[in-house]
Amino acid sequence: MAFLHGQEVARLLERVDQEDINILKGWLQTVAAWNGRVYTAGNGGSAANASHLAAHLNECGIAATCLSDNLVRFSALANDINYEQVFAIQLEGLPLGQNDSVVVLSCSGNSPNVLRLLEFAKEANVANRIGLLGFGGGKAQDFCNLSIRLDSLDYGAIEDCHSAIIHAIRKVLLTDGHSPAPPISTNVISIKRGY
Repeated sequence: MAFLHGQEVARLLERVDQEDINILKGWLQTVAAWNGRVYTAGNGGSAANASHLAAHLNECGIAATCLSDNLVRFSALANDINYEQVFAIQLEGLPLGQNDSVVVLSCSGNSPNVLRLLEFAKEANVANRIGLLGFGGGKAQDFCNLSIRLDSLDYGAIEDCHSAIIHAIRKVLLTDGHSPAPPISTNVISIKRGY
């Protein structure tokens, strides 16, 4: 069984285009160059990966906050308001804009709280809405202007691939240093590839 899992992870990772990793790296470097912040979010295993990503971005000198990390706030918002708002409401009142990015990690791409976060980020003019998504992208891909979509229904394989992609991002950021990418444009082309 472990061998089959490894084969599925390898199959999915072979289809990820290094150019997408490079584009993502450039966008993240731009966030740092323009003193922006990256907000990450996910549920369950994707929450762990979102935290993992934020930790590595901070290590690379890119300000990042994982919206899944503060369990006290997260559970209070879910209980007092509703679970669908737990991510978006954390960003309300913050001066968000084109210098910031939101990165969501979702196996299904259909989690209501992830979709609400992406919708809120779009309304707040966050230029880069990025998804690491499974199940071919789900509804979340429609809100992202860069989505790396894995064509699998296997939660474990998707989460393991997302972890590998996070390590690849860290590696290219540390290897390349902090040479900024061009300024973010509100007319950023939408890149949606499925793997």
